[in-house]
Amino acid sequence: MSIFSIVIIGMGGIGFRHFQAFSNLRIKARMACVDVDYAALEKARNYFREASNPNILSVEYVIDIDNLPDEIDLAIVATSSLPRRSIIEKLLARSSVKYLLLEKFLFPRMEDYEVVETLLHSKQVKAFINCPRRMYPCYITLRERLKSDEILSVYVTGSHWGLGSNAIHIIDLMDFLIGDGKARVTCSGVLLDNGVQESKRKGYVEFTGKLIGHIGQKTGYVLESTPTGENFLIITLFSKTGIYTISESERIMLFYDSSGALRYKEELLVPYQSQLTNVFAEKLLIAGECHLTSYECSTKLHLSLLAAILEKQNMIFKEESEICRIT
Repeated sequence: MSIFSIVIIGMGGIGFRHFQAFSNLRIKARMACVDVDYAALEKARNYFREASNPNILSVEYVIDIDNLPDEIDLAIVATSSLPRRSIIEKLLARSSVKYLLLEKFLFPRMEDYEVVETLLHSKQVKAFINCPRRMYPCYITLRERLKSDEILSVYVTGSHWGLGSNAIHIIDLMDFLIGDGKARVTCSGVLLDNGVQESKRKGYVEFTGKLIGHIGQKTGYVLESTPTGENFLIITLFSKTGIYTISESERIMLFYDSSGALRYKEELLVPYQSQLTNVFAEKLLIAGECHLTSYECSTKLHLSLLAAILEKQNMIFKEESEICRIT
């Protein structure tokens, strides 16, 4: 039986959730966790003691990439966006890596995307972006249903839901449901509020307001985050046959036909990240494929958003920065 080498770089919030998922891993693996914060490593160490999985043969806790194995089957880079390119460059200079899982927002500079793509090709690394809604059973089912329908427009709204950092999740979901990676997804309008909000991650900012664009030539979308209120994020799909209304927070999806009659009401299964990473890893390491977005596909989605948000950010801060402060 194969024994896989798995590495997580960045053991903060999302990195720790990835680590938790491996307590349910069903294949044999040796792991390494990397973080400069000793407290983050100790938290992971304590968790593994309590939730030990016999399939995880060993876990190393290190503060430097230089201490990682020479050959890695799967590396997860769960850091914030600013250092991510340099971490990938250092990792691939140090180790041979078969698969990469990268967190979003991918990179803050436009130039980073092509540089990293060239590096991935030269090192023959397959990379995927962690926009996990593609793995949710409810959206897989909805995607099949929409094959016999046509989405005309999409409206997404909620209160202070992190439009800058989280818009890519919604754009990626729309690409999955409607575009299937084939339709061009654009962000053609930016109606962001002039004020910015401090991100929960130091050194980054968040935005409220609206992003407007298209999926292909026919389907328009509006993403809105209001600066006040306590409204759940609601995803509304307007189709030829009716209206789909989705609330992940309330775990519910409704469908109204063109006459306004409620035709069905479904409970949504919205899994946590700690229930997904192990599934992704098993499928990728055993079968060589997964449901997540490829680096090449996600780059196109990221760049459309990045260009739009960076332009508005520079107007707000009265600067000409190449760095977008979202993560």
